[in-house]
Amino acid sequence: MNWRYQPCWIKSAFSHYILIEVFFDDDGKMDGWTEYEENRRYEPSGETQEELIEDLELKLNAVKKWKAVEYEKIEVGMKFEERLTAEDTELINFVTENNQLLKRLGRKE
Repeated sequence: MNWRYQPCWIKSAFSHYILIEVFFDDDGKMDGWTEYEENRRYEPSGETQEELIEDLELKLNAVKKWKAVEYEKIEVGMKFEERLTAEDTELINFVTENNQLLKRLGRKE
C-alpha cells in the first residue's frame, strides 16, 4: 500500500487548511484517508531529528505539489490535481535528495 500527504481545506465558519494522509491500492486508486478531527493538531513527527526533517520535507513537498481539495468532498477513487509540472516535481525531488545526501555527509547546504 502506498500513501502520501494531501492538502485539504475545511469549510466552516473558520475555514482552514490541513494535511491528511491518503492511501492507494496496488493499482494507484485512492482507497482511504485519515479522518479529520476538529481539535487534533497534525504536527510533524519522527523518532530522530532526521526523521522529523524528512517528515517536514514530505509535508512541504505535498503542499507545493498537490492542489488542495475540500475535505468533505473526498471519496474513494477520486483523482487529485497537481499544482506543479512534472519538471517542477523532478527538481524538488532532486534538491531534497541532494540535501539529504549532504546532511549524511556532514556538510551544510
